[in-house]
Amino acid sequence: MATSSLLSSVFIALICVCAQAQTHRARVEDVNFGNHTFIFSEEKVELSNGELKRNVGKESVVLSAKLGRICYSDFNADGVTDAAFTLQLGINGTICSSAEHYVFTIRNGRLTELFHQSREKGGDMQVVNKTIIITAPYWRQDDAHCCPTAQMTEKYGWRKGYFYPIQKIINE
Repeated sequence: MATSSLLSSVFIALICVCAQAQTHRARVEDVNFGNHTFIFSEEKVELSNGELKRNVGKESVVLSAKLGRICYSDFNADGVTDAAFTLQLGINGTICSSAEHYVFTIRNGRLTELFHQSREKGGDMQVVNKTIIITAPYWRQDDAHCCPTAQMTEKYGWRKGYFYPIQKIINE
């Protein structure tokens, strides 16, 4: 009788442990992007507290990095929250700077990139009603590389498994 009671208690305890394990799922909100490693032009960009962690040398492509504000939304309506943010990079050479726009999610317990767009010489990303809006410098045909004369705004939405361009506007 005591063995039966003990086995029942162990069985109930195992059910509770399994139920707790199943309810703890990886969430993108738990990822510390400020202490994350990104790859840019085959170079590791390791952040610490949202900024470039290592000392840079002449051979480094990335001279500085700063993580922007993180926006959370369920872009693809799968019931899982996604994270959107911009990583501003200082670049060695004529490009000078780059804005790396990302959206990440958690799939099968792993961090997965859903979206990545680069914009030379910076740019801004906003999230409005599950739409990504990127504003960045735009070079017209006769513009010198140093001096873009226009600005381009692009909108992206989610459809059929990926982000697709909705609209592109070039402003004077």
